[in-house]
Amino acid sequence: ILNALDAKYDTFPSLEELYQTIHELCVDIVHSNEDGVILNFILGVGDHIFAYSWPGRRPGSSTWNGLYYMLQSNDTSDNNCCSNSAQVAVIATKPLETDSPSSWIEFNKGDFILFSNGTVNNVSKLR
Repeated sequence: ILNALDAKYDTFPSLEELYQTIHELCVDIVHSNEDGVILNFILGVGDHIFAYSWPGRRPGSSTWNGLYYMLQSNDTSDNNCCSNSAQVAVIATKPLETDSPSSWIEFNKGDFILFSNGTVNNVSKLR
C-alpha cells in the first residue's frame, strides 16, 4: 500500500483523495481472493488514523483476525501520551479486558474508517 501511494503521488494529496486511493487499493487486494485474504491495518497520517478491516480466520485456526474500536474520554491528567483532544479512539485486535465489552465496536468486513481527534470522521465533509 505504501509503495503504491509513493508511486502515485509526488506531493501529499488531500485527506479525501488519500482516503479514496487507500480504499481502492484495499478493495483491489481483497477482491483478488475474498475468501483467503485477511487484511487489517492502521495507518497514521498526522492527526488522522486510517483503519481498514477485512477480517477472517485461517483454516484450522480458532483465532478471529479482525479489528475493534472504542471512543473514550481522554483524561489528560492520567495520560501524557495523547493529544489535547477531549476524546481518543482506541483500536485493537480484540476488546481489551479492562473495559466493558459493550463499549467496543467491531469493524464490519470491508470497513474503512478515518478517525480524527478521537472521533469517526465523515470523509465527505473533508472538502
